[in-house]
Amino acid sequence: MHGTVTAAAFVLAASISVGSFAAEGGGSSYLQGTYGDFAAAVTPAPGGYLRNDVIYYDAGIGARPINGGLDPGFDQKQWMDRLTIGGFSDTGIFGGKVGIELQLPYVFDMTVAQHPGGPPFDAFVSPRDNSWGDPVLKPQLAWGSGPHYTRLALGITVPLGSHDGDAVVSAGRHYWSFDPSLTYTYLSDSGWDLSGTLGYMINLENNLTGPNYETGDELHLDVLLGKHFGEHFALGIAAYYYDQMTDDEGPIPAPLEPGYPSDGAGFGPAFSFGTRNFSVVGKWLYDASATNRLDGDLYMLSFVAHFGGEPAAPPPLPVEPPVARVEPPPPPAPPPPADADGDGVNDLKDMCPATPRGDRVDVNGCSCDITIQVHFRSNSTEITGADAITLNSLADQVRQLPTIAGEIGGHTDSQGSDAYNRDLSRRRALATRDYLASRGLDVSQLAIAGYGESEPVGDNTTPEGREQNRRVVMRRTNCQVN
Repeated sequence: MHGTVTAAAFVLAASISVGSFAAEGGGSSYLQGTYGDFAAAVTPAPGGYLRNDVIYYDAGIGARPINGGLDPGFDQKQWMDRLTIGGFSDTGIFGGKVGIELQLPYVFDMTVAQHPGGPPFDAFVSPRDNSWGDPVLKPQLAWGSGPHYTRLALGITVPLGSHDGDAVVSAGRHYWSFDPSLTYTYLSDSGWDLSGTLGYMINLENNLTGPNYETGDELHLDVLLGKHFGEHFALGIAAYYYDQMTDDEGPIPAPLEPGYPSDGAGFGPAFSFGTRNFSVVGKWLYDASATNRLDGDLYMLSFVAHFGGEPAAPPPLPVEPPVARVEPPPPPAPPPPADADGDGVNDLKDMCPATPRGDRVDVNGCSCDITIQVHFRSNSTEITGADAITLNSLADQVRQLPTIAGEIGGHTDSQGSDAYNRDLSRRRALATRDYLASRGLDVSQLAIAGYGESEPVGDNTTPEGREQNRRVVMRRTNCQVN
């Protein structure tokens, strides 16, 4: 699943604002946990993708000093939506694939209630429903090799969202932000997934009329440890860490004050299910610690779709104009070959008329050197894909033979105990024999053997080598050479 790909700074002053001192009262273009996802650095197939995140944030902040007094704090409940449109090309630069995405955040419901016992903030009664946040444009460059994936991105927050300079809470930040980030994923053959994104958000001075301020720079880290159970379901734990590295600068209207950098951390469960083309991802993040920031719970449900991904058809070859020419007379028809495959058995008697050159053959013209390998997925006895095609071809070749005898030997990689691997290899050999029987072959004289991990043909320390070692080999033994 890949899924799916997530990232990005969700622009929302409304979600963390007022009275926590840092970043104009705790607001930030970073929304915790939205960078952490399953297989976060895995590049989608060339083509486009569409993602929609529905987010609910229920949080609050307690009493804290402001201008020498004590503000009682407030509670906030907010519904948000973020639409992401993006894609990756089939070609790239520096050995990586180039991609770009656009994120469009939208606040469709927000309720803020101040705790009793302090001065009222009139701006809280202003409606904040149905407001656009600042869009984010993100160029990306991604690499992948084996189980390792890496992605570089630059999130550019464009100050086009709804903003009211006289209000305490707004959906738009009204300044540019630049968020370079590095994402890494380790995705093992057994389904374990470790993904993390480290970013450093650089905020520029706002462009409001009058005295301006500048938000401090912010460090953020999102991680997810998960386990994929097959191709359609995964469970994991997501976590985040946030730290404002520098103070705000410039005048900020009372009762807020500049400075006082904020920090926070949180964690929670995550899940994903679906197919390669469509999946659903859910997360719940609990704020375990928060300084000068809102403290609460964030819930996110995401719908991810991929489309395209097929290589472009090659351009049609130019059609040469016809040229008048004299056709030479056709050559005389060659005499019918007596032995087309050159195996020494006349074509009229040859039951295997396409034996490879050089093979020893029996009196029926069929090869005495049948050796075929069938490969399996890790810890599996299922025959699929190219292996089924290979066995079908073998069955077609030898179905007409009176008998066929030999051995079907199963093999495994080095993962697992010796006893388990011997049993697994024998079950693989049985699965192969049963498949050949289902194709109409008489397999009564095919012996079964399980060699476990004792006869490797590849390096068991690499995924490729282990794949070569997960195999079944069939050798024919009853062959009277012609």
